[in-house]
Amino acid sequence: PVLIVLGGSEGGASTARAYAPRFASYGYAVVGLPYYSPGWGGEREFPGLPGSFVDIPVDRLDSVRTWLARRADVDTARIGIWGVSKGAEYALLGASRFRWVKAVAAIVPSDVVWEEWGADAKGEGTASSFGWRGRPLPF
Repeated sequence: PVLIVLGGSEGGASTARAYAPRFASYGYAVVGLPYYSPGWGGEREFPGLPGSFVDIPVDRLDSVRTWLARRADVDTARIGIWGVSKGAEYALLGASRFRWVKAVAAIVPSDVVWEEWGADAKGEGTASSFGWRGRPLPF
């Protein structure tokens, strides 16, 4: 089985790096999915990723599943998502949109989609933290 790990507003891959060994020890194939890289006070870990929560594409999860489907060493019929904080918000959004998600663990999630925030934010009440297929999700 596969577990996709999503960190929170700290961004980057630190959460996935911290939890992947533990989940792997229980027999999961683990994919850490950095989706946001703010560079808090320094260089951004992943300069190609958004540095703010502005319409971050939830449908990127489908690209991960497509990549996994090309691998013979994982069971794509058993994919779960584990997310913490903003990653839990992302995990719940993904689980509610993709039938292939068989389990979700949302650690300190939100019960709503929040508006954008961060250095690239357009202004209060104008955009969403997350998007779906090129469109902002309601917040």
